[in-house]
Amino acid sequence: MTQAAPEVSRFVESAVARVLAEPQLDKAIHLARFLGELLWKNSTGCYQLAEMERVLLERLNPLVSLSASPRIARYGHVLTKAYDVGGHTRVVERLCASVVLQDSAVLVLESAQDLAWQRLCSTAHGCIPLFSASRGCERVALLAEQFARFEVLILYIHPHDIEAVLAAGIAQRQAGARVMLFNHADHVFTYGLGVAERVLEISHFGWALREARESLDRSVFVGIPLDLPARRPAAADSSGAIVSAGTSYKFRPAQGWSFPNFVRVLSQRSSSRVEIIGPRCWLDWWWWSVKCRIGKRLILHRRLGHDEYLSFIARAAAYVDSFPFVGGTAFAEVMGRGVPCFGVLTGSHGYTPADLLKSMSEAELVEELVKFTKLGERSAQDEKQVYEAMLATHDVECVARRVADALTDEAPGHAPPWPCKKEIDTGLFRRIWLKRTLPVFPVHVWPLPGMMLWFLLFFSLEKVSSCDEPSTVKKN
Repeated sequence: MTQAAPEVSRFVESAVARVLAEPQLDKAIHLARFLGELLWKNSTGCYQLAEMERVLLERLNPLVSLSASPRIARYGHVLTKAYDVGGHTRVVERLCASVVLQDSAVLVLESAQDLAWQRLCSTAHGCIPLFSASRGCERVALLAEQFARFEVLILYIHPHDIEAVLAAGIAQRQAGARVMLFNHADHVFTYGLGVAERVLEISHFGWALREARESLDRSVFVGIPLDLPARRPAAADSSGAIVSAGTSYKFRPAQGWSFPNFVRVLSQRSSSRVEIIGPRCWLDWWWWSVKCRIGKRLILHRRLGHDEYLSFIARAAAYVDSFPFVGGTAFAEVMGRGVPCFGVLTGSHGYTPADLLKSMSEAELVEELVKFTKLGERSAQDEKQVYEAMLATHDVECVARRVADALTDEAPGHAPPWPCKKEIDTGLFRRIWLKRTLPVFPVHVWPLPGMMLWFLLFFSLEKVSSCDEPSTVKKN
């Protein structure tokens, strides 16, 4: 059930027992949603509660009777929420636009922002809103009725969305729907592993956690679909700034990794200007010291709109991926625009072959950038070969084909196709979490003060008892 340390494992086991002992199914589902968000937002080392999902499904399935509704499409892509900006919504949009998965409809369960809704509505069979104020058993029954109208359900759900999982399980049992979980948040806990026939993996990091998720015989690497040009454009003028971008927390120093310190050291060796998109100048204290030291040579920008961001990036002399938390697909997308890309392997990497261009340490990264800014040269792996590997991995039709083929018998076991230069550190997020003063409490689920206080107690005990040893999984 969990790789968590003993104190947190005791909490999880007790919470699961409470969910399963609850006689009222509506209340049990609410408890499960709350527990799911706790485990999603807090990196405890627990990645799945598949057996609890199955037990709840056994109780709920006899209470729901699905009607014989006509099929809508072969593929139903299920989103809890759709966002104008956000990785998993873009994934769905791109896959539904592919030739291989064109027989698709999108189902949005809770809300959709305007631009995301407009884009998703261009799917062949449209975008179906399943918004409802109901919760619990009634919600599950409503969703299951719609889910049963698809041959294959692909879940891109929020990790705590137990109702969508139970509905998919009922559609699976009563209507023969086949269920796959797109593991888009693969470094955190998620529901869905109790019903998924296949777990669609996107990285070396997720691949390293297959045993913890008990999905060794069900995981299939599919990758992240990206809109990359067939030929990489020429690099921009190297006289521009060195740029990085990401949500503010991705730059917060942790476990010996410090982006602000890297900027400070780089400024001592290079006269290049550094510009960062994403920091909150008055809140992100980790930038204050280096900003005072190097002044106007470091410029911090608020988050930019997508078009403004792309225009800004196009003028960069070089791009550095955020760390200790990587920027996800941004690194590969920026490389696809012809900008020379740099980064460092922190242990949370493994999402793109572009990682082959990254350095092994902050010191090595500084040396690479100094060499590049002064001579226009780099000693990293051949960029042309790396870009060819990126196209083979991230091309939309290639990813869509892997998704379509995932249910074949020979699919499980297909690992990420590029080598991983440095070990994946599956314990990184847990060690960072244990450095927090307080755990993160749910915001999507009506609060349960008793469970919150209970979790806080176990968190405190875990901080005291933890020896803070690293946990690594060797590269594949």
